[in-house]
Amino acid sequence: MFGFIRFVLRKINQACHPQKKPGLTNQIKIRQPSRLEKEKSSPAYHILLNGGLALLLLGMFYGGIYGAFFLDNLAQDQSEQLRFAIIYATRGQEEEAEQSFEEMAEMDEIMEVFGSGHAHLNLFGLIALALASNVHKIRLKDKWQISAAIVLLVGGLLFPVGLILQPLVNKTLGKVINIISGTGIMASIAIYLWGAVKYSLWERKKYFK
Repeated sequence: MFGFIRFVLRKINQACHPQKKPGLTNQIKIRQPSRLEKEKSSPAYHILLNGGLALLLLGMFYGGIYGAFFLDNLAQDQSEQLRFAIIYATRGQEEEAEQSFEEMAEMDEIMEVFGSGHAHLNLFGLIALALASNVHKIRLKDKWQISAAIVLLVGGLLFPVGLILQPLVNKTLGKVINIISGTGIMASIAIYLWGAVKYSLWERKKYFK
């Protein structure tokens, strides 16, 4: 009997003083972004990612156009020059044979340069993507990372242009562009290498604490 009375009084007390249910903010714990997510949102990450993909797309587009519209014609012209050189040589026409060999060598250089430009665009695009995926392991200030990323992408775009200009427009101009852009690319990679070394030393120091 007394147990039943206590049970009724407890229910009345709960009805008069209801307990507050935990709010939605207390039930759901807000997930904080990880250190990797924070650092991947840095400007250098986006510059390297978008720039690297752009270089890859440009390299594929350039390679497709070159392979579809120019490669066969250049190879055919090279074969024709070789055939003419052999014919002239068998006839004893040394000057004509030498000229045909020179034209064939120029054609071979043009083909090699065009193929090299396609390869370099893809190469620098892959380098940019590799750096973007590891930018959180580079201990450098944002201004250094951004500057190095821009120099790398601009150099990666100009270097193939310099290669193409050498046989087609002006050899000296193409070499100057290659020297300037190549130096910038090496400098930017050296900056990222220094940041990676600093990160490795920092991680090792933290590990042995």
